[in-house]
Amino acid sequence: MKVQVAPANSIIFIFDTASKNIVVPTYLPGELIASNKTCISVDTLSEYDGETSIEISSDLARFEDRDLAWTQDLRISTPSKKVSIVTSQNDRLLSLECSDTTTKIAIGVNDENEPDRIVVIVS
Repeated sequence: MKVQVAPANSIIFIFDTASKNIVVPTYLPGELIASNKTCISVDTLSEYDGETSIEISSDLARFEDRDLAWTQDLRISTPSKKVSIVTSQNDRLLSLECSDTTTKIAIGVNDENEPDRIVVIVS
């Protein structure tokens, strides 16, 4: 699944929207991705510079040959066994069911400062 969007505040969040205990990760200056046990944040292309392509999949092999820099081995709590990508305005962009209550996430980006392509792999 894929969307093209210019997210408000140039950031997206990855978490289980059914969880009652979401804690937004602490912002880390100079870091594109921040995470904790309940949520992952990813900076995007500046909302004023255009749209960002965001994809979610469970098929890493489909993206392995692409020119993306990967952050792997992130894990979040998914009590309802669903991962969602959400804007800072709490608008759900994409969701994917997962098989466990703790889910491994890999994130691929085409630029390590302001990516206009982000791939989220759920496993």
